[in-house]
Amino acid sequence: MIRDTSNQDLTLAEAAEPRAWRRWLLAGLAALAAIGLGVAGVQRWGLGERSVDRDRVRIAVVVRANDPDSGRSAAQALKALAETDDLEGLPLDRVSTTYTEAATLARFIREGNVSILYVTPGFSEGEIEAMTRALDGVSVLSVGALAKYSPLGMVLGFDLAGGKPKLIVNLGRAKRQNVELSSSVLKLVRVIE
Repeated sequence: MIRDTSNQDLTLAEAAEPRAWRRWLLAGLAALAAIGLGVAGVQRWGLGERSVDRDRVRIAVVVRANDPDSGRSAAQALKALAETDDLEGLPLDRVSTTYTEAATLARFIREGNVSILYVTPGFSEGEIEAMTRALDGVSVLSVGALAKYSPLGMVLGFDLAGGKPKLIVNLGRAKRQNVELSSSVLKLVRVIE
């Protein structure tokens, strides 16, 4: 089930969130823009010839069915994303999808021209590993809401160190998902292989 949230209001319960979380996600998006789009042209996440629609950025938020934390995190992410209409000058589309199986998710990403996949909390290690295996060769920047998702195979993860958000990059996974990161960006993040 896919729900296009770009024109849909969230309920008050979904919108209830700490302001700090919203600022953290938006700061992460700004970092993603710096990583992926760069200053010199529209180099969409280093995806090359197989790149998705070069005139917009589509972010898909994946939710684990029947998991309250996952649903709450998805609502918070979509609410934060609704505060901006573009990412580095490109229109921003927001969609959410409920996870059923890894192969279906990979097909959704390919067919839906998804640029960034945001994986909410609530997934088991096995589910994250299955997702990452299915994403081999799929040109998408996968972002895990939890730091533990990066070592399991998400390209990018968020961690909190000393009360400040930090980005974690899984370089091996980035290569397998056709995401190219500059050496100057890699100096700013914690890199794992």
